[in-house]
Amino acid sequence: MRMLRTNDWSLVRYYHANEMDELYDLKKDPGELTNLYSDPRQREVRARLQQRLDERMKAIRDPILRKSQWSFESEIFPLSKGGSAGARGGSTLARSDARELKLR
Repeated sequence: MRMLRTNDWSLVRYYHANEMDELYDLKKDPGELTNLYSDPRQREVRARLQQRLDERMKAIRDPILRKSQWSFESEIFPLSKGGSAGARGGSTLARSDARELKLR
């Protein structure tokens, strides 16, 4: 689970559980009783908050990103030892390591 909270909104994402995500309008619902995540009228708010959460997760190298996007991991989290130089100058995963990560 990851969460982003602003003065006006609270976004809660459950990355390994479908249909449990939450979005609350803290100005109108400070007790967080009415989940607005599926409300089509809140699509823009949800997208904006999700973008901010994604950026924060990338900035702190959140393990959820590494587990779910192994090819993304090689670009953002290059290997410090034992990797080979990639086209962009960073280290990349060996093919056998990449296959193993994909299977997990």
